[in-house]
Amino acid sequence: MKKFPLRFLKAKDASVMIIFALALPVLIGLLGLTISYSGAYNNRSHLQEAVDSAALAATALPGTATAQDRIARANQIFMANIETLMNGSSAPPVADFQVESGKVAVIGSATQQVDNLFNAFIGSEEIGVGVNSKAVKDKSAPVCILMLNPDSDRGIELYGRAKLTAHDCAGQANSIDSHGMLASGLHSIATAEQFGVTGGYDGENFHPMPTTGVERTSDPYADLPFPATGPCVDVEAKMQQAIVTLSPGTYCGGLEIKAQSEVTLSPGIYIMKDGPFRVDSDAQIRGEEVMIAFLGAGSLMYLRGGADIVLTSPMSGIYKNMQFMSDGVITEEGSWKGQEWVELHGGITLDYDGVMYLPEQDLWFAGSSTVKAHTPTMAMVADQLWLQSNFELEVWRENRRGLDIEEEAPRFEYGAVLVN
Repeated sequence: MKKFPLRFLKAKDASVMIIFALALPVLIGLLGLTISYSGAYNNRSHLQEAVDSAALAATALPGTATAQDRIARANQIFMANIETLMNGSSAPPVADFQVESGKVAVIGSATQQVDNLFNAFIGSEEIGVGVNSKAVKDKSAPVCILMLNPDSDRGIELYGRAKLTAHDCAGQANSIDSHGMLASGLHSIATAEQFGVTGGYDGENFHPMPTTGVERTSDPYADLPFPATGPCVDVEAKMQQAIVTLSPGTYCGGLEIKAQSEVTLSPGIYIMKDGPFRVDSDAQIRGEEVMIAFLGAGSLMYLRGGADIVLTSPMSGIYKNMQFMSDGVITEEGSWKGQEWVELHGGITLDYDGVMYLPEQDLWFAGSSTVKAHTPTMAMVADQLWLQSNFELEVWRENRRGLDIEEEAPRFEYGAVLVN
């Protein structure tokens, strides 16, 4: 084995020591940089959580909250979540929150200067960290059943053995009451993709349970003009055991069909002026591409006593997909305590595929009856809905006739969700 002289070994050791001495500041600097940036990263994580929590809480406030309310709430939540960032070696974080114009969206940002403990070796005295966040209202499944009245104590109510089923869509009540949505008794059942109520609810028979505090949904058809009236159609006021085909037009005083009559409605718009559309006594109605409209005093719909109605809505024009429509005005004559009631009960069946748009009218559905609604958009928009006894209401959100529909059903907003 080859041996090196002692003086050579001593020289080699000295060289290593010199190299180590020269590299030591760099190694200390790299270690310090790692420690400093690790601390900055931890601060940034805590800062992000605080800003996210603040933006979510501010966005989740009700729709009546002002921009100032939301900003104050955001700052309150932010300050409550930054205790871990308030230490002696770091400057306090600074946050800024803004409400995006035109929508409920809260944007937040925060910055903090974190001390660099190893700045003598590498880097500046402080390391800056910054975060951003944005939260918006979450949106529901498409709404197919909407009750508009914010002051109703029971916007949607079921009791007895009433059953409501909405397939692939949501039910909503704008009621701000603590019982704005109610399913009472042991056997009433309400099932939908979602339920939402601006106020509260009562009852355990919702599937799923309603989301409370949701944003109210405005009338989606408020700008749709009521159809123009024409000369009164000359027709027998009450039909008994009649087999007839009717033409569209203005039916002054309304239309009453009863006693095993079989009536076909030709395509078009039927306006019930100052009188009801009344069908009972096992009468049968069939109509394709029709809309029934209600105008004036006492112009309401009464389906009773075994009535059997099957209708489809117009496939084109301004009233495409509109099955029933009212003028939106409550008249003293024909109202009860300032309310207009649509009554469906007593063994009736109703099958339709458009929108039942009766914004000022209350729907009272009772008895062993069935209503089936098929619609690519909405099935019912009214003042409030009461289901009683053994009534079954079933809604399908589907476009079974392939209508060219551009509009989308509204979705109610609730809570908050982060978008970045």
